[in-house]
Amino acid sequence: MNIRSDFSQEEIKMLKLINIEIEEKDYTNEELMKLYEKIYRNGYIDFNISFEKAEKYRKILERLKIFSKVDINKLNKYTKEEFEKDFYVSTVLMHGVVWNNPERINVKRKNDGKKLLTQEEYEKIKEKNKINTEKFENYMEYLKQKYGEDLDAVNNYYALKGI
Repeated sequence: MNIRSDFSQEEIKMLKLINIEIEEKDYTNEELMKLYEKIYRNGYIDFNISFEKAEKYRKILERLKIFSKVDINKLNKYTKEEFEKDFYVSTVLMHGVVWNNPERINVKRKNDGKKLLTQEEYEKIKEKNKINTEKFENYMEYLKQKYGEDLDAVNNYYALKGI
C-alpha cells in the first residue's frame, strides 16, 4: 500500500530530520513494521526532542500500526466527515436495537417498581426490535463492505489522519 499521501508535509519534514524517507511506493506489512521500528528508535525515544515532537512521532507510529489493518486505497476515497456521518447512523441504529429490547424494558420497569409490559406489548416491541436489529446488522455489513472489516481500525485511521 502506498502511504506517502497519508502524511502531511510537516510529518514528512519531521521524518527527514531523523533520516527516514517515505517513498512513493507500495509498502508491505513487513516494510511498515521496519519503518515503525526505525521511527521509534530514531525519533520517538530520542531524549533530545520536545514532548510535543515525541507526541507527533507517537501518532505517526500509531498510524503505521493501523495501516497494516486497513485498505488505505479504499479509505482514501472517503473523507473523515463521511465516515463520521456513517458512524453516527450506525450508532443511532444500534440505540434503536438496545433501547427497544423488550427484556431490557421489563428489567428497567421492574427496577423502577412499575408494571411489566403486557404480553401484547412485549410481542409488539419484540417484533420492532427484530426489525431494528436487522436494519442495524445490514448497515454494519454495508459499512464493512464500504470501509473494510475492521471498523475499529478504520475509526482509528480517520481519527489519526493528518495529525
